Amino acid sequence: MNMKSNQVMAMAVAVLLGCSGCATSMTLERAKGEVWTNNVGEVKVVRQPAPECYLLLPLAVPFDLAVAPFIFVGGMASFAITGHLPY
Repeated sequence: MNMKSNQVMAMAVAVLLGCSGCATSMTLERAKGEVWTNNVGEVKVVRQPAPECYLLLPLAVPFDLAVAPFIFVGGMASFAITGHLPY
């Protein structure tokens, strides 16, 4: 492999690592809710857990996989235009 293909490969890996699986991670966050215990021992609920959202995971994961190529192309285009990744 020459230097140019190594750079393209490194950029491709960086862009794909930047693909966080937004739909999947947001579905998991919503399902878990946001509950924590403060220093006094009181349980604070910022957002109620919604375990029914786990049923959406079979839709969220394929959605993230389907959108990944567009995120990849957008990240590469951003790198070509600005010289750095948008992440």
